Amino acid sequence: MKRSKTALFLMETMFAILFFAVAGTVCLQLFVQAHTFSQNATKLDEAVTVCQSAASILESGDFDALPEFYENGSLENGQFTVPFGADGRYALRVTDGDTSYWIQALDGKEEIFSLFLLKRYEANSAERNTP
Repeated sequence: MKRSKTALFLMETMFAILFFAVAGTVCLQLFVQAHTFSQNATKLDEAVTVCQSAASILESGDFDALPEFYENGSLENGQFTVPFGADGRYALRVTDGDTSYWIQALDGKEEIFSLFLLKRYEANSAERNTP
């Protein structure tokens, strides 16, 4: 009779250990996913902020005003590129088109966020008065 109680206790203990091991594994996976989601959200938020800042500069000035605001940027072939982020791992790229600017935030070659900004053209008074 003692053997059956001991075997039952051993079986119950094994199931309890198995249950806590599975629950711990699920919780660990959820923690890793939450951490990854948090890092991606932070990266996206920073990319949106940098792109909006560049768009504000372009709205108030012109493409040639970007190097004044971003000292560590480089301008070549109609593209202005500047690193950003805590470790400089990401890049802001602004491309000057004929009628618009294309503003991108990149992680290596992967695009994080982008937006288009149409250029404003001021017509002189003689052009406005002609029908």
